[in-house]
Amino acid sequence: MGLARLDEQGTWHRLPTDRLSESVRSFAFGGKGDGRDIWVVYRRKGSFTRWQQSGHTWKITSFNAAGGFGSESTRFFECDSRGWIWRGTDTGTYVCNGKDSSPWQWLHISRATGLASEDLDDYGFFEDTDGSVWLAVSEGLTRLLPNPDWFAPHVTAAPACPASCFTVSLPRCIPTHRPPPRTPGRRSPSIWPPRRAPVIAITVFYIR
Repeated sequence: MGLARLDEQGTWHRLPTDRLSESVRSFAFGGKGDGRDIWVVYRRKGSFTRWQQSGHTWKITSFNAAGGFGSESTRFFECDSRGWIWRGTDTGTYVCNGKDSSPWQWLHISRATGLASEDLDDYGFFEDTDGSVWLAVSEGLTRLLPNPDWFAPHVTAAPACPASCFTVSLPRCIPTHRPPPRTPGRRSPSIWPPRRAPVIAITVFYIR
C-alpha cells in the first residue's frame, strides 16, 4: 500500500505517512524536483493528494471536488519541464504553477477552450522537446503551447501564436470556488479576481 522507494542496495522501503494511503494509480514529483513533493492519483474516485516530506514522515494533504477542485475522477498527474503540475480528468485538464495550489489557482482547460474532448485518457500526457504538451482524449488529440503568461500576476498582452494554430481564450481561474475572505491589513491573492485572459495556441486532431 502507498509508495515505496528503492535504495542503492536494491531494497524497497515504504514511505512512512501521517495517515493511510492505498490504491495508488500513479504519481508525479513536484516542487523543486528533489523528490520531497509528490502528487498522487488513486484508482478510486474522490480525492487526490499531495505528499510533502517533513523529517522522516510524509504529510498527506487531500483535495476534492467539494473543496473546489473540479472533477472527482483524476486520470493522471504530470510535472512538465517548467515545474507546472498537470491533472487529467473526465472534465478536461487542470494545471497549476507547481507552487500555488488553492482552488482558484488552477487553470481549467476544457472543450470550451479548445480540447478535442474533455475525457482525458489514463496517462494521456506527453511533453515534446519544444515544450508543447500533447493531451490524449477520448475523441482525439490536442497539442497545447503553454505560455508563462498563464500564471503572470498581470497580463498586458496576448502572446503571439504560430500561424499553423488557431487561438482560444483561456480563463485564468476555475470559477467554481470563491476566494478566502479578506483579512484586514492583508493583501488578497494576486490571481483573484481573474484578470484579462491570455490567449493560447491549440492544435486539435480529431480521430474519426
